Amino acid sequence: MIMKNHAARSFAATLAIIFALLHCASCAQARETDASSPTHPARTAASPADASVPRYARVDKKPWVFDKFPIIAWWGPPGTAQPVDFKRYRDAGFTIYAANPDSGFDRAMRMASAAGLDIMAFRQTQGFGLPDRRVRYTGHPSEPIGWFTHDEPHGPEAVDAAIREVHALMTQDPTRYALFNMLPPFAQGDPDTETVIDRAVAEGMPILSYDHYIMMADGATRDQAHYDNLDLFRRKSLEHDVPFWAFAMTIKHYRYRRPSESDVRYKQFTNLAYGAKGLWYFTYWGPVGWHRWDDVAIVDPRDGQPTDLYDVVKGINHAVLQVGDLLLDLTSVEVVHNHPAPGHKRFQPKTSWIAGIDAKDAVIGFFKDEQGNDYAWVVNKRHGPGQSASELADTITLTFDPTVVGVDALSWLDGQTGPLSLQNQKAKLTIAGGTGVLLRPRVDKDRATSVITRLIMELPEPTADYSRRLVAKVADWQIDHLAGYGSRGTRHVHEPAGWVRGALMTGIMAVYRTTQDQRYLDVATELAEINQWKLGDTLDVRHADDHTIGQLYTELYEVQPDLNRIADTRARFDQMIADPKPGRVDYWWCDALFMAPPAYARLSRVTGDPKYLEFTIDMWKDATEFLYDKEQHLYFRDRHYFNKKERNGESVFWSRGNGWVFGGLVRVLQYMPEDHPDRPYFIRIYREMADKIVSIQDGRDGLWRSGLLDPEFHIVPEASGSGFFCFGLAWGVNNGVLTEPRYEQAAKLAWKGLTGCVYPDGGMGYVQRIGAGPDRVQPGASYEYGVGAFLLAGEEMIKLLENE
Repeated sequence: MIMKNHAARSFAATLAIIFALLHCASCAQARETDASSPTHPARTAASPADASVPRYARVDKKPWVFDKFPIIAWWGPPGTAQPVDFKRYRDAGFTIYAANPDSGFDRAMRMASAAGLDIMAFRQTQGFGLPDRRVRYTGHPSEPIGWFTHDEPHGPEAVDAAIREVHALMTQDPTRYALFNMLPPFAQGDPDTETVIDRAVAEGMPILSYDHYIMMADGATRDQAHYDNLDLFRRKSLEHDVPFWAFAMTIKHYRYRRPSESDVRYKQFTNLAYGAKGLWYFTYWGPVGWHRWDDVAIVDPRDGQPTDLYDVVKGINHAVLQVGDLLLDLTSVEVVHNHPAPGHKRFQPKTSWIAGIDAKDAVIGFFKDEQGNDYAWVVNKRHGPGQSASELADTITLTFDPTVVGVDALSWLDGQTGPLSLQNQKAKLTIAGGTGVLLRPRVDKDRATSVITRLIMELPEPTADYSRRLVAKVADWQIDHLAGYGSRGTRHVHEPAGWVRGALMTGIMAVYRTTQDQRYLDVATELAEINQWKLGDTLDVRHADDHTIGQLYTELYEVQPDLNRIADTRARFDQMIADPKPGRVDYWWCDALFMAPPAYARLSRVTGDPKYLEFTIDMWKDATEFLYDKEQHLYFRDRHYFNKKERNGESVFWSRGNGWVFGGLVRVLQYMPEDHPDRPYFIRIYREMADKIVSIQDGRDGLWRSGLLDPEFHIVPEASGSGFFCFGLAWGVNNGVLTEPRYEQAAKLAWKGLTGCVYPDGGMGYVQRIGAGPDRVQPGASYEYGVGAFLLAGEEMIKLLENE
């Protein structure tokens, strides 16, 4: 989250750094491979020992903050221009000017300052046409507010040099920031983009910036690479909690065409849909007489007069600045397309407040503000060479969830801002080509909660026989509807060895144990055989998500002992044990306590080797020391939530995150010897959580909300966290760990509520989509991990009901 700060100095400092990064953009872009070039595989952040850059004392600064939304042109008016040229640059909506260390430096700085622009300075000359000159950066009447150190460092030595200089400048002068600009990921080479980002952020770089030009002279557009790159930078931006900036090209050069109005809009509004917190243009001014370059860009460098692109850029910039403060405060939640490029997420109806979309080609970027309010950029992706935005306009029909009683358009270039006209929960928006509209819904809280709560309250109490039939029905529906869903645009979660399928299989095995129906065992065994009995390898060998499926292999080994079934799991876990890291490093997010520890505990049971259980106990304890709130008896999702607050001032504790932990506790205790010296520790944590969970249960429908401590804001019940809580409570009652009557009553009430979340055909509803914290819950939303939680709860509840 980027917080606003009314110190304009900080804002300008930020931008100055970034400009220095871009100067080689066109050169490296000319080296691009084909648009279909694969992006680098995902990696986790390198540890200090992995990086070749020496570790410095970390520059401890707050994330970069802004007063205005950063909008910059690479190559602004030079020192030979006139004051009117700098005013024209400002009037086009640019908020930062980048100063080049050439013979026009002093004059350019004075004119930019007089025009009211913040200034950032290149540390290296950029070859804009004036003779180079050594300049005095500090003590200048119009001092730069930050440094742009390098553009597109390529190769280990250049990357190391860039990181060193960024760190050195920030250490030497804490009043300014420094950063460098990166190549597009497919052109970065060794080290790859993710490694560069991880190392640069570890040394304090506060903004990520990269360039990528996609409008080709032959009329093609490199859409696949565009979305691959946006996806990567969005993901790393969220991971490290630093903003990213992205480019649009505005000059014809080499093999790139002069973009049309629809082209420029498309590039910038899709950047915004993915969560970009700053926009670049390459270029504003331009060269005269350069080989294979047009002379004109946004203005004509011969006289500074606007070209056809000036009003195009001005329109985009002012539409953004109209909501600039808001955009800086929004956090990207999800990006979906109605016609996605391969590997990107398709819009799923009825899983968000925008329940449906009818469009020729559109992308929706979903966001939340700090209070949890919803927003979305809806972008018409149609664009093309020589085509205006109006020529490619599309009338897009949006259907809204029944809880939405109104929708406001906050930013709409060419359109009318304000309330949309809704008829039968639908709105028609004629959006110009390449253009985005920022929307905000208004929600009726009573309508959102009344339907499901009233339905559950009217249900009869489920019996053991009814519950047995229902879990089979839900399992059958899910088996017939296996599908992968992306997480924040990533592509690993739907893999057959990924965590989503692994979580579902914990429930499928529970149904097998409950019904003894061979079909369920066959489904689980078939998946394991497809995976060749190997753990996931889509993230990192240490990543807990990739270990989830190991729970299935060890359980299937118990059914039919065969060492081949656990060979890869054992080898991978041996590798972890041989190179141990603290729990707070490998299990830095609370979900991990369900994903990995139960697999280790099960492996100890089936092999008779206690080292796997001992290893995961140590990991669990350190992760708990890091994430567990000893007063609330709940787990923070990760370190980013330590200081976050709900609307009512309470700390943010995620229902499913704590459900993962509660379920993980039970699944470790199931395989931990009764006389193990650490069992009392786990029982203590389990009982503390159980007491807290019961105290915040909704007494009407028996379920929990996505944000556990602010049910007045998170009003809709959520089934996946509730499923894990029900599973854990029922297990405790069945095994004599929870003996007070209130726990059995809570388990029964939760199970009744969960049965109300099942549709007549057996499909689950009210499952929060994949995420990393409390989020909106939709009635028709069903995800495999939610079904897994329901089936685990069903196994224990059937035992409880049978024992009455």
